[in-house]
Amino acid sequence: MNKDPVSIANSANITTRDTRSGMKNPPPIYAVCSESVEGVGPDAEPELLTRRTASIELYTKSNNAAARIAAAALEAAMSAAELAWSKNDRIWIEEEQIFQTVYSYTYLKK
Repeated sequence: MNKDPVSIANSANITTRDTRSGMKNPPPIYAVCSESVEGVGPDAEPELLTRRTASIELYTKSNNAAARIAAAALEAAMSAAELAWSKNDRIWIEEEQIFQTVYSYTYLKK
């Protein structure tokens, strides 16, 4: 299984977006994914080992059953990929009338 954040969100059947800015009529449940990459292997290696820190921001318009199912599916997808992940508390973004939950994890890739 691919461990990049877009693949993880897609395996949980969650629509992904590159950014939240400028979104008109966003879906009721979606995720914004990001990833940073750091080389951790020796420079002479033809295939550099990298440490990747991923973030999946889950956005939901309400805290209904569909939102809870999406969050559970995302958590199950990360666990199925054998990732040690963390989750911030869900927050309400008043000016946008939306809930946000941020998940993060780190993995190695060659």
